[in-house]
Amino acid sequence: INLFNSAIHENNTLTPVAKLQYLLSVLSNEPFNLIKSLPISDKNYEVAYNILKVRFLSQRHLTSLHLNKILDLPTIHHIAKQMRNFITIYSETTEALKGINTDITTNNSLLSAMLLRKMDSTLLKRFEHFQFSQTSTMQQPDEIIKFLSQECNEAKQAFLYSSSSSISKQPQSEYKKTSLMT
Repeated sequence: INLFNSAIHENNTLTPVAKLQYLLSVLSNEPFNLIKSLPISDKNYEVAYNILKVRFLSQRHLTSLHLNKILDLPTIHHIAKQMRNFITIYSETTEALKGINTDITTNNSLLSAMLLRKMDSTLLKRFEHFQFSQTSTMQQPDEIIKFLSQECNEAKQAFLYSSSSSISKQPQSEYKKTSLMT
């Protein structure tokens, strides 16, 4: 929406009719269906824009969408791809929330507890043992994500090393390589 606002909505050189045509051209599915029956006219651009704004840009609606994404994150195991996907979704979602002035990552023990519950028992034991065995306070969400990122990198490295060692253990050809230069 920010891109549309800066390129079209706030562009004073475009007429409202042109803005409405641009708006219709970039929409699909439910947003398009909400305004497709409006006649193309100057006054209907603001009507269409406001319909979409009320329906899809309410702070409460956007906040709920993003929070549900975090709540619906799956349990993660000590697998690099799963951890990376988890971190990506978490990061995208928390940044989107910050974009609508809702920062849930600072001093949020509930979020920390929820993130810890998303870890399988092996990962949770590693977290408790290696990272915070000396600490009696609740870890911050960013500390948990940092731990997951480190674990992801270590798992990826371990996989690379195990892959390269399995390649080197392949049977050698029964023919000896000989030098053509003697």
